[in-house]
Amino acid sequence: MRSQDREAGALASARRLLRALATNRSGRDARNSRPEACATHGVVLIVTLIVLVVQPLVAASTPPQVSTNDLPRFPAIEATNALSTFKVKPGFKLELVASEPLVRDPIAASFDENGRMFVVEMGDYSERRDEKLGRIRLLEDTDGDGRFDKSTVYADGLAWPTAVICSRGGIFVAATPDIIWLIDTNGDGRADERKVVFTGFGAGMARLNVQALPNSFLWGLDNRIH
Repeated sequence: MRSQDREAGALASARRLLRALATNRSGRDARNSRPEACATHGVVLIVTLIVLVVQPLVAASTPPQVSTNDLPRFPAIEATNALSTFKVKPGFKLELVASEPLVRDPIAASFDENGRMFVVEMGDYSERRDEKLGRIRLLEDTDGDGRFDKSTVYADGLAWPTAVICSRGGIFVAATPDIIWLIDTNGDGRADERKVVFTGFGAGMARLNVQALPNSFLWGLDNRIH
């Protein structure tokens, strides 16, 4: 409902209330020895009610003013300089293992038994789900220096992928409404086998909320993936 409609409805309610108050007071005013005092009080009551009704509506229809002091902007930092912005507890350290252009829009990752990292890239966040821009990126460290230097698109065409876990040489990926099994059978770094192993997350909903989707897989003590 537009703010004008809300204001009109509130004013109409105020008028009905004032008419009821005036009718209720008319019998008492006839018996009151000081009608001028009652009239004065009635005017004050009317003005007070109008202020109480209109003022919040006007305030609500006025957009808030936000300054740079309230919401400061920070310049983007190159990945090579990002580590200097962290504060780490003594005894710990951070190391940069991958950044753009090797990977972009990362939201989840999983390591396999060979030290390769499979990264969920959610490029279709938040309103482009139907375009299926989500991908799984395979990162590899080919020279053993602890930094990934090879990047391959393992799988693409995924709608809002949110979770990944490695298993039996392949990966499971959550991309609502499905859990998908992906595996590279010829060693080229791209999944050539794709199969939906479970479906039903968010089924029947007209609109999905990206924050309320499956967002992790856990390898349990029972040797099952939960």
